[in-house]
Parts: sequence; C-alpha cells; structure tokens
Amino acid sequence: MSKKNVLSQLATQFSESYTKETSVRLRIIDQFIAYCVAMSVIQVGYAVLVGHFPMNSLLSGVAVSLGSAVITGTEYSCSI
Repeated sequence: MSKKNVLSQLATQFSESYTKETSVRLRIIDQFIAYCVAMSVIQVGYAVLVGHFPMNSLLSGVAVSLGSAVITGTEYSCSI
C-alpha cells in the first residue's frame, strides 16, 4: 500500500470518527480555535510579505488571536 493511500485512509477514518463521536458544542469550539490560529498565521504571513512597519500592531494582533485560542481551550477543558 502506498503512503498516499494510507494517509488518505487515516484522514477519512479520523474525520468519520470525529463527526460521529464529538458533540456539536465541542466541534464549534474546535472551529473557533482553528479560526484564531488561522488569523495568527495570516497576520504573520502578511507581515512577512508586506512588511511589519507597526510592529506593536502585529505583535498585539498575534497575541490576541493566540491568546483567545488558548483561553478558549483552557476554559473548555476546565468546564468538563
């Protein structure tokens, strides 16, 4: 079996298991955390491509995005 088939099968099995066994509330929280991390990556990518003239704005935007993701994950894990 090739590596591509194994990875494809693993991804399919994971997504089926995730949607079947995970509650809707947890999936929404996971999507929000993924959104926060994506915003951080987009901000850093923009700074790399265009420039990071107001460095404090870049740092605060990335810190807020990642902080929101961390606090959301911590808050949910404490409420279980």
